[in-house]
Amino acid sequence: MSATTEAAKADDLPPLKQENLIYMDLSHGRVKIQLLPELAPGHVERIKKLMDEGFYTDITFHRVIRNFM
Repeated sequence: MSATTEAAKADDLPPLKQENLIYMDLSHGRVKIQLLPELAPGHVERIKKLMDEGFYTDITFHRVIRNFM
């Protein structure tokens, strides 16, 4: 499977661990994100640190462009 041509399937992900699961509460609902420390340990560590520091509170992540994403 090529990451550039196909989305990852749930079967391709490592087993879910609660410590690697984060939630983002957005105006349209809650998003559940599975972090993958096996693939990107530094990235996961940094995201968790920034979350603990409150960095992501009230921050705009991305704009929504109709019919684009």
